[in-house]
Amino acid sequence: MSSYTSTSPGPPALRTVAARHSVRYSRDALIIRLHRRPTPRQVEEISKGFGDLKVRGEFRVGGALPVEQDEEAIAHLPRLVFTFNRRDHGRLRMLIDHLNDLPDAPA
Repeated sequence: MSSYTSTSPGPPALRTVAARHSVRYSRDALIIRLHRRPTPRQVEEISKGFGDLKVRGEFRVGGALPVEQDEEAIAHLPRLVFTFNRRDHGRLRMLIDHLNDLPDAPA
């Protein structure tokens, strides 16, 4: 397990930005903006595999939050939102890697 990622040229470097767009906090919530919306089954897998990252509540997938209203250029992006424990940043990186590795939802 590592919280570091090699950024040498080639597919591994490209993979690190495949699904995640950006991350921000809003009060207690961590908001991960995504390029692809996870399926309900994928969210269930995230809940089982990364539930230790949450202080309370569930992983939620949705649209832009009210606090993001001034960011119109990214309003269309889906979000994964949860109350992050703010201590397990290596595990958070593992979640982001997992999100990047998720296959696209079937059409």
